[in-house]
Amino acid sequence: MNNSIAIREYREGDEVSILKLRGLVLSGSKDMDWWLWQRKHNPAGQAIIAIAEVEDRCEIIGHTCDIPLRMKVNHDICQAITSVDTMIHPDYRGLGIYGRLRTNLDKYNQQKQFGYSWTGINMFRINQKQRVRPVFKHMPFWIKPVKPDNIITRYFKRGYILTGLALSIGRGIIKMTDRSRNYKIRTQVRDVREIDERFDTLWQQASSHHKIMMVRDRVYLDWRYVKKPDADYTIYISEDEGQLLGYIVLRIIQNNGLTVGWIADVLTNSKDSPAGMDLMCKAIQYFRMVDTDIIWCAMPPKAYLAPVLRKFGFLRVSKLRRGKERINCRTFTTKYSDSFLHNPNNWYLTRGDSDLI
Repeated sequence: MNNSIAIREYREGDEVSILKLRGLVLSGSKDMDWWLWQRKHNPAGQAIIAIAEVEDRCEIIGHTCDIPLRMKVNHDICQAITSVDTMIHPDYRGLGIYGRLRTNLDKYNQQKQFGYSWTGINMFRINQKQRVRPVFKHMPFWIKPVKPDNIITRYFKRGYILTGLALSIGRGIIKMTDRSRNYKIRTQVRDVREIDERFDTLWQQASSHHKIMMVRDRVYLDWRYVKKPDADYTIYISEDEGQLLGYIVLRIIQNNGLTVGWIADVLTNSKDSPAGMDLMCKAIQYFRMVDTDIIWCAMPPKAYLAPVLRKFGFLRVSKLRRGKERINCRTFTTKYSDSFLHNPNNWYLTRGDSDLI
């Protein structure tokens, strides 16, 4: 069977079969508008795709994809990739197809200097054979309960003796840690629908505070959060006398019967800017207004905005999600050392740096 499977580069017209395979293997269906947005209209370049095909039936049974990214590494802007949508048809697993896909994909794209991906533990074990190493063994997640009653009763039976105790404790913790009700916003914070030229200035100011991060300029942010066809984001900005001090990107999803408010991305012009506290306060107020049960945020614990999360009562839960998600990195050049790229303290990441939100 293995000899009848050919590995080749993506060709125009493969989209329908790939989307069909995605609907079978991965959760959540996607349409052609999403495909064109992610694979064709990315300002960093078109996606590089490897296909596994049963030759005698012209049936696509395997797929993996590298999305080009513009990344800041120290003082350089370089080309990186993030790997998404690795899929093998259930009937063809265990045949070494992924290794063949990955090998060919690396040949198709010779310009990349390193790559990173968000994976579960099983995918990480497979990737280890491809010389992939973790940056974060447990992606740093933070949570802030908004409605403890909904959260606790979701996991405890109503009337159970521990439910009442958990509710009392949960309500008390929220009351003690919720600074957003009394915090006074110091800058002008408002929602926006467009990404204007001031975001380029903000990017130049903010980028100097981070060693490794996605290029968050105007073009990228417009593509990522305004033009994405299958998601609705709410964007707040902080400004002072017309100067843009920072932004925060929010999204609401349903997960396991709960309404989850995601902080998809947040950036301020400096670590001392009042925009960090102001934007986080506004995000909490917004999620409370739209009846969110819990707020989630992904951010490294050493990031310059992590203290803001702590001040507003966010709890770090990374280790409670052991094995759920890792962030891995693989180098393709000697320009940047492995020790530098695999040091988690060098990275600034948010959930928006993945294709998962």
